[in-house]
Amino acid sequence: SRYSNSCISAKYCPILTNHTSMERLFIQQKTDPYDWFCAPDAETGPCRAMLARWYFVREEGRCAPFIYGGCGGNRNNFESEEYCLSVCSSVCKSPTEQLTA
Repeated sequence: SRYSNSCISAKYCPILTNHTSMERLFIQQKTDPYDWFCAPDAETGPCRAMLARWYFVREEGRCAPFIYGGCGGNRNNFESEEYCLSVCSSVCKSPTEQLTA
């Protein structure tokens, strides 16, 4: 998670809700949120609205602009760079460490 830099597994991400007590919440996801929102490549979609959007470039660990058609596409589609970074730099990307109490 963005707070602890650790993951229990690809399905559970710790969220520290209180920095003083280090209370943890574990949220079970049916799919890894990183795979769902941040891993797919940008998709313009079939429509022609030409909306300025941002997507997460997983190979570079950053968000980049793209043109969204206004329909279709996938969930790697954010209205601002800030929102893209807040979502994709805060989700667990792999089960790299075990949490210890």
